[in-house]
Amino acid sequence: MDEGSAELRADRRQRLRRILGAALALLLLAALVVYLARFSNEWQRLEKLEPSQLALLSAIVLLGHVALAGKLRRSVTLFGARLELWEAFCLIEFGSFVNLVPLNLGTPLRAAYLKRVASLDYLKFGLGFMGMQLSAIVVAGVVGLCFIVSTASPTNAAAWPLWVGFGAFVIAPCLAVAAGLWLRRSAVEVATQGAVATTRLRALLTALRAGTEEMLRRPTALASWLLFDSITNFVMGARFFLVASFLGYDTGFASAMVLQAATRASAVVSLVPAGTIGLREGLSGLAAGALGQAAISGVLIATVDRIVATTWIVLLGTGSSFILKRRLARLDADGAAA
Repeated sequence: MDEGSAELRADRRQRLRRILGAALALLLLAALVVYLARFSNEWQRLEKLEPSQLALLSAIVLLGHVALAGKLRRSVTLFGARLELWEAFCLIEFGSFVNLVPLNLGTPLRAAYLKRVASLDYLKFGLGFMGMQLSAIVVAGVVGLCFIVSTASPTNAAAWPLWVGFGAFVIAPCLAVAAGLWLRRSAVEVATQGAVATTRLRALLTALRAGTEEMLRRPTALASWLLFDSITNFVMGARFFLVASFLGYDTGFASAMVLQAATRASAVVSLVPAGTIGLREGLSGLAAGALGQAAISGVLIATVDRIVATTWIVLLGTGSSFILKRRLARLDADGAAA
């Protein structure tokens, strides 16, 4: 009875979380639309965009997606599973496509697919996903700090939120790693305190310890995450720089790198869909203002970049859903034949 009540409460909390996430996503979208409407004259800059420029921007967007696919594939192989690069690319596109709906189901669906196809259990996927997120955050922080040096002085009070934010990007993952190292030595002791830990928590701590040790035994895999994230940051910076140039904004490459690094904070917000419509654009605008530029420039740069990226996500995500569905169908057919 108690177990059933606990599951019911967990289900209610999950549904409430999704409802709040959808409401917050719609609120952020509405705020973005209202803000952009106040600067309708800025939209005239879109007339400067040419097909060749959009084609170049699209190619760079796809390059970034390939880097993300490589990172996902490396994460899967970290635990001894196998995933082809094309399959990882399809998973990236499909997950991003699903995340356009305010339920944030892209990651769970990727986990379910990998469990079915690559026999990667949910806990290992979760550990890999956590490692990927920590890597993305710390690289964004390092990149942001490196490039803000040439764009804003530490004595500039307006830029202090960026300095603090990027510093937190670096420090927080380091604290998480330190906690993981403590957990490696202390998990067994904590888990054996029956009065403190439940059976489920005891099993989770034991599995988490094993997963942490597995990842730390593969430093080359962890280094590859950092490499892929560095590539992704520079690709995103190139996207922002090109959009700014195409729109006629005087935004240098260093400033574009700071803007894109600032938007990485939206990736750690799990209440709203990945990509966080409105939040990412708002962070870009705040970062532009902190650098002494017009906030609307940062918002519009991020908005145009999102429109181009989302167009490809919809197209490739739709195609990827059919490809992955056929992959599962073949797997079921092979299983039935055996």
